[in-house]
Amino acid sequence: MICEIKIVPPGEFPIESFPAFLQGTAKSIKDISQAHESLIIPLMLSVMAAVCQDLVIVEVNERLKFQVTLYFIVIADSGERKTFVFNLLTSSIHDIQARLSRVYEEAHKKFISEMKIWRLKESAADKMFRDAIKKGDSTEHVEEMIRKLHYSKPTEPPYINLILNDVTTAAIKQQLSMGNMSFSIMNDEAGRLLTMDFLNETSLLNSLWSGGRIVQEKGVGPGINISDARLGLTLMVQPKAFERFLTKNGDVARDSGFLARCLIATCESTQGKRLQTSEPLLGEEDLTWFHERVTTLLKQGIERRKNRQPHTTIKLSKEALAHWNHMCVTFEKHLAAGEQLEAYRDYASKFHEQAVRLAAVIEVFVNGCDSDISIGSIKAGYKIANWYFDHFIQLMSSCDKAGVKSDAKLLDEWLYKHVYQNNLVSIEKNDILQRGPNPLRNAKSRDEALRQLEFDGRVRNYKKEGKMMIEYTQAKQRNEFEDSRVASFSGGLHSEFKFVSYQESEERKTKDPILWK
Repeated sequence: MICEIKIVPPGEFPIESFPAFLQGTAKSIKDISQAHESLIIPLMLSVMAAVCQDLVIVEVNERLKFQVTLYFIVIADSGERKTFVFNLLTSSIHDIQARLSRVYEEAHKKFISEMKIWRLKESAADKMFRDAIKKGDSTEHVEEMIRKLHYSKPTEPPYINLILNDVTTAAIKQQLSMGNMSFSIMNDEAGRLLTMDFLNETSLLNSLWSGGRIVQEKGVGPGINISDARLGLTLMVQPKAFERFLTKNGDVARDSGFLARCLIATCESTQGKRLQTSEPLLGEEDLTWFHERVTTLLKQGIERRKNRQPHTTIKLSKEALAHWNHMCVTFEKHLAAGEQLEAYRDYASKFHEQAVRLAAVIEVFVNGCDSDISIGSIKAGYKIANWYFDHFIQLMSSCDKAGVKSDAKLLDEWLYKHVYQNNLVSIEKNDILQRGPNPLRNAKSRDEALRQLEFDGRVRNYKKEGKMMIEYTQAKQRNEFEDSRVASFSGGLHSEFKFVSYQESEERKTKDPILWK
């Protein structure tokens, strides 16, 4: 997959669908940071999802139950205040992390001392057992003591790590196997992550998003068998880094379903538009409320897990369920062959689930776990999911265009070698399938590349004696030049025809687009 990312978001984020407190929070952060809403709101949603993910499960009906974990990829240039906004929104999570770390340190000290005592008891019981055997005494009492010791062995306290930054898939599995069952990967400069193995093996991330069981066999020992885990994902990355990732791994990431599980957005720039002000900021009470909700919900999730209580199941209200059914029916017709979303069925397959997850996050964050998902929340979920779908379509279509451009350049180079240099002007269209570049030896890729070359004025299609022919424009122009030169030459110096490559012609268009219209 070859991709060129342009920061031209398809419309403003539907912030009017947010409850008033969330709108106020977004405005407060915008005033403080002067970052764009298209950066602020995805980061708000990622924090909201992170603190809700270990609290609830959404039940649409008896067969459809979803987690509320969300995966975000935020594409923004350097200097767009990614780190500042990220730190502002996650500060309350880091405060809780600091408290959890202190609690863990005390618990770990206690564990070490208890473990030392346990080992001494184990050693004493072992000696008693050996002495009893030597003396020929009954070992029944000692055996019972050993059994009780086995079941009373101290358990090492899990270290709860709420946010991980630089990780590998192996590190994720290690966190889960050590008992850290709900956390988020959040990285404000994820370019390095994209070059590691982290997204080369998307099956683990896909399983965690879908709520599947994680099983990994080992040659020796029980291996890993984990269920009921929760993983959030927020990757902030610069456009060029994401382009490189898509070029190298995009086809695999999309074919595996990973990209369909992600809410991807490009962020508009505010650089050059920021105004410094000494005026007091309004609406900071909304940001305070946001942090209070983060703290409250995160503590509830930690306590639920600690006490081994079940997740709260939240359902759609009657009106919300009716809207969900209506959207499913309305949406389906656009996926048929030849319809506008046919090429995006992968993303469409997760569209309704994404909308429900977003709706649940909004509902729980604002109103708590005891509330059904309201009609307002489900409509907001669909509007936001649709905004992200528009971004996905724009991103994938730009990648498709970049891929076609690359194929067109490849075909043009082949035509130069096999037509131009052999003093030909045309070639049969089917010759490309038989002798052309390997990537273009299928009708679909060949025809897309030819259409691009025709659009760029490099070839012309025509029919001759019932066969489709491809005329190479540069070869025709050379012959016309030679003919005109012969007709006008009467001795002396004369010019030669200069071949213009596909890349050179594209560069000329970029420099002077009006001339090439």
